[in-house]
Order: sequence, then C-alpha cells, then structure tokens
Amino acid sequence: LMLWMGKNRSDSFADILGPEVFRAMMAAIENDRFEDRKTSKLGDLILSDQELITDLIGSADIELVEDLVRALQATNCFDDMDKRSLLGRIVKEFPSIQNLISGDQAKEDNALIVSWQSLERRKQEYEELVKEKIPANSREIAIARSYGDLRENHEFKAAKEAQKLLLSRKGELEIDLTRARATDFSDATIDAVTVGNKVGVTNLITNKPETFILLGAWDGDPDNQILSYLTPLGQAFLGKKPGEEAEFEVDQEAKRYRIESIERYTVAGPSVVADEEDETEAQPAEANE
Repeated sequence: LMLWMGKNRSDSFADILGPEVFRAMMAAIENDRFEDRKTSKLGDLILSDQELITDLIGSADIELVEDLVRALQATNCFDDMDKRSLLGRIVKEFPSIQNLISGDQAKEDNALIVSWQSLERRKQEYEELVKEKIPANSREIAIARSYGDLRENHEFKAAKEAQKLLLSRKGELEIDLTRARATDFSDATIDAVTVGNKVGVTNLITNKPETFILLGAWDGDPDNQILSYLTPLGQAFLGKKPGEEAEFEVDQEAKRYRIESIERYTVAGPSVVADEEDETEAQPAEANE
C-alpha cells in the first residue's frame, strides 16, 4: 500500500501523505528487509524519486524533521552512501538541519540580535507558511499530478515552482529563527553606541542635527529613523563615543556624522507583545457582539 501511495501521490491521499508516512516507510523496510521484496522496491522508490521526500516532509515542523533525521541516521535500512544522499535532500529543503547532521551548533558570534516584536512577526510568518501556504501548495501539486502527463502539465509545473519558493523561504526563516536572540534592549550601555541606543548626531555634510535609533536585525524602519544594526550606517555607528566621527559610503557618496549623545532606548518585552496579540485577536469578537 505504501509503495502504491508513494508512486501515486494523488489528491485523494493529500491529507494523509506526510512525514509519518516517510517514517512508516522506513520502518517497513527495516522490519522486512530480508523477507519481502516489496520493501526493497519501496527503498528503491525513496532513493530514485527525487521529489518524494519533499512531498512527504516539506510542510513538517522543524522539530519533526529533526526527529526524522535522527531516525534516518540510526536506521539500518539504507547504507551510508544512500543515507548521505537522502540527508542531502532534506538539508536542501531544511538548511538549518545541517547543524544537526554535522554535529555543529550555531555559534553565538553568528547570532542575530532582534526585538521581541520582530521575532514574533518572523514566527507568525513561519507558522503561516507551515500550516497554511505549504499544505495548500501540496494539495495543488497532488491535484495537478492527477491530471497526468507531467511534461505538458502547466498546473503541475507552476505548483512545483511555487513549492520551491515556499520551501526556500521556509529554510531561510528556520535559519533566522535558530540564530535569533530576542531582547528588549533594556541592558544596552550608553558609554559607546550599541544596539538599543538612541543616538544624536551632527550630519557633517549638511551641518544639521539628526537622531537615529539603533535596534535589532529585523527592526529597520528608515521613515522613522530606526536602523538595523546590520545596515552600513548602523555598523558605522557601533562602538563610537560622543565626539567621535562615523564615516561610510552609499552609492559612492560619502556620509559623515559626529556622535553628540547616546541614550538607552527600550522596546516591549515578550509579555507585552503577547498581551498586544491577545487584544488584537479579541477585537473582532467584540465587534461581532
């Protein structure tokens, strides 16, 4: 049955084709590998069908994918070369899994400093991808595959292209969320410019005062003079003390600022963010009463 389902991933099975099916396939191969020729064919299908793993685990949460990777590493139903091939496909769809496979941990110097609000926005985007957009795309692929003749199936090709974009973004978000270190910036120091500072400067080109707020990697809002610390200007300001100058170039145009003042700038912490989300979710219900 699993061999047939793997070969015929139609819309009829869209709701049950998922990571647990892949786990069941591995268990079937492992339990009967010496007795049942069908399990050998199932193993051949997993190795030869380049899209099978993506179709089965593409919409899974990262925690579940990590469990599957550990199971695949521990199983004896594939030799080491085949395991590496399958793990490579998983890493292609879930880049953050590379750390688990290689045994390396994300280094602190590779961390992203982010505000709690921006972290919540990234988490919400990830949840929407995993729970809504990717499952919807998987159903579209299953429906398009049922039309047959994939070489001339424009709906199938379009759905597969959309899948690549969705899974690429999913991988980017997983890496970002793994690196993220959230803060309300309340511990920012003010002796030299650091993340979480409100910085008063003099623009030495125009000789006019300006104010910038230096916040997390995903907090940039140029219209309100809020800079991500990863931007060229943010990087130029970091570590500078009052009286010191910061210089950088944008499109071959020189920019020069003198640091005049440094203040601490705090933002909402996790509990406040959660309260704001609860109030937002409650508003439609109140409107309907």
